[in-house]
Amino acid sequence: MSGTLALASAIAALDREALARLVQARRPLAAGGVADPIGLAAELLRSESITRVLAPLDRETLRVLASHDWQCSPDIVQRLTGLGLVGADSSHTDPEPVALIEVDTLLRTALEATGIEWDAFVAEVSSQPGISVSAEFATNSSATTGPASAAAWFTPALTAVGEAAECLRALQGGGLRLNRSGIVGVAAARELAERTAVTPTAVAHALRLLSSAGLTVAVEHRLVPAASAASWLALPHQARWLALARAFLATIPSPLRESITEGNTITPDLGGAHAHLPGRFPLLPSGDLSTAQQFVLDAEHLGCTALGALTPVAQQILAGVDVPVTVVAELLPPAATGVYLQPDLTILAPGPLDPESEASLAALTRPEQIGPASMRRVTEASLAAAFERGVTRESAHETFSRLSMTGVPQPLEYLLTSVAERIGRIVVHEHQGLEGRSRIRIAQPALAGTALVDRQLQHLQLTRSLIAQGDEFVVLFSRLRPDHVVSAFNEARYHASLAGEPADPAVLNGAGSAARDSDAVAAEVPATIAGAAAMPAQDPDPDPIEAMIERVYLAARTEPAAAAFTRRLELAIRDKTAVAVTAESRGQRRTFTLTPVALTDGRLRATDVGAGVERTFPVSMIVAVEPA
Repeated sequence: MSGTLALASAIAALDREALARLVQARRPLAAGGVADPIGLAAELLRSESITRVLAPLDRETLRVLASHDWQCSPDIVQRLTGLGLVGADSSHTDPEPVALIEVDTLLRTALEATGIEWDAFVAEVSSQPGISVSAEFATNSSATTGPASAAAWFTPALTAVGEAAECLRALQGGGLRLNRSGIVGVAAARELAERTAVTPTAVAHALRLLSSAGLTVAVEHRLVPAASAASWLALPHQARWLALARAFLATIPSPLRESITEGNTITPDLGGAHAHLPGRFPLLPSGDLSTAQQFVLDAEHLGCTALGALTPVAQQILAGVDVPVTVVAELLPPAATGVYLQPDLTILAPGPLDPESEASLAALTRPEQIGPASMRRVTEASLAAAFERGVTRESAHETFSRLSMTGVPQPLEYLLTSVAERIGRIVVHEHQGLEGRSRIRIAQPALAGTALVDRQLQHLQLTRSLIAQGDEFVVLFSRLRPDHVVSAFNEARYHASLAGEPADPAVLNGAGSAARDSDAVAAEVPATIAGAAAMPAQDPDPDPIEAMIERVYLAARTEPAAAAFTRRLELAIRDKTAVAVTAESRGQRRTFTLTPVALTDGRLRATDVGAGVERTFPVSMIVAVEPA
């Protein structure tokens, strides 16, 4: 006979909180059709449901389940019962745990598929009390946790924060195209790597970290900065790292967390725990192993580990300690006071800059190397892009003068003047009139004459204003929209700009909100719903899982006096199996072998297997139901 009745008995004995934990852990697919413990048991004994819940169990838990050694580890048996992998024998006054044949069958198949021999596995000796696998990892691993490894996390931490910030700023320029699966493809990652001077591998790390912190969001098949991105960019580098670390460590895979958790403490050897995962979790799918491996690599990239050992700050975060920014600020170096501006137009930042200076410098330069000491370069293209956004030569010169500890070299002075003379000479305004939809103001008449005969601009159908403008500038008109006109001029290398664009790129990078409390923002960034728009309050639809929990809980307690035979009859009806039913009338008892058909209105309708007739019994007459 199947284990449905035994599991239903165990489910019926659960309190509401335990029942809710069971359902949340197993998430039955057909929740709407479950009305009682029998129905829930049938759902939980589906092969796919059992296979899914067996996969993340550790070796010792699986051994207890396979050996039916219920007395050696009460805690493990309680866990297995809470997961719906062990039933209960309700014939005893104090129900005892019983094995479920469906679970045993699938467990044997899964173990043998991994090369584990069943009898040898069942005969394994359980771990000695007080000696955990986590402790073994900490003892046997070669990872160090001394001062040398503790200091080793500073460099990757600063590098990871700088790369994440650079990627986030690059995404502000229109985002990154996602492939059909909704992920960043190889070509898109390579494009972002070229724009940020970050290796493709580091770009992949950065994008995962930004995603885990809710700093990016997918919109119309493009990855763009989330609403919380500006707040994060406004933080000092120590608070940025803490926000990333909190959000990232919250995503630790359950097998890894279980492997490094020892009581209420976190053992530091994450690398050793990962190496032992296949042995400790023999049924863990390859996809989960890959996820754990990726987490370990990301942890090393972010500086949450050094040579595989968790840093003290990461240990505290995983242990649930609310680490303040001040603690991280004492560990990581402070912001650099300035940069070195070289005659070859390279800029060396000896350390992280404050958010406002970083944003201002990033708006005028292109990155060449991101790290604790970063290198950027001023180019004609970077200045042209800044000037087209509204930055003036004077504001750019002021930024360089303020940040440079070596002054502004003559080559940069020349480049600023040269680019400024060529930028801003063509400004496109929106126009409402018969002449067209765009008005183009060109500072030099000769340049206007060139544009009128340029073949690359012929599709704009440019016409000269009939009103005399003097010798200072020329006005042209186009019937196309201003944004189309600007794009056409820029493609033809005329450096046109759209009137009314924001003048200060630092605002776009979040520098204007740098005064916000770092601890508060670092705490709120991971919890921000990326890109969520304000929606009117609506009554949510009833949760089918919650409704099912309520039905099962009430059904198990509606008729507490109706003993196990009622559930046996319901199960027999469901499985269409025969049972031995004993009925009592006027002091006499008779036993019939019946195939139950229906149990309604307090009466059982069943087919008598021996006599071949249909019988109906009042439920009040039935005193026992046993397997036939």
